[in-house]
Amino acid sequence: SFSRTHADSITSTVAERRKTLFAEWLPMLHRYGPAVLSAEDLRRIQDQFLRRYYRLLVRSFLTRRDRAFMDYHLSGLRKMGLAPGVRDVGFALGAEAAASVANPGKLYRHLAAGFGQRQRPLA
Repeated sequence: SFSRTHADSITSTVAERRKTLFAEWLPMLHRYGPAVLSAEDLRRIQDQFLRRYYRLLVRSFLTRRDRAFMDYHLSGLRKMGLAPGVRDVGFALGAEAAASVANPGKLYRHLAAGFGQRQRPLA
């Protein structure tokens, strides 16, 4: 699907900064997926998405996103029983490390953006 956004839209101001579409996608998959996907396909798609989502959370933590961002995403995942475990975080860290080696320019942009923002401490 495609949606056009303008500079002051909710999508470009709030949803993109907070990555709210990530949190909204899983409940939609759970609600509508069983009607159109086999159980195997549903599980495979959810697993792929969760790997991507966990990488986003690891990257966000490493670039010092504010606590509200992490709380928002982790509470949604907990409600669904899908909060990342140690193994998930380990795989996400490994994937982010591999991506950083493969594309150091992207790593620099993420770090510069994360550390350039005024952040509240996570603890």
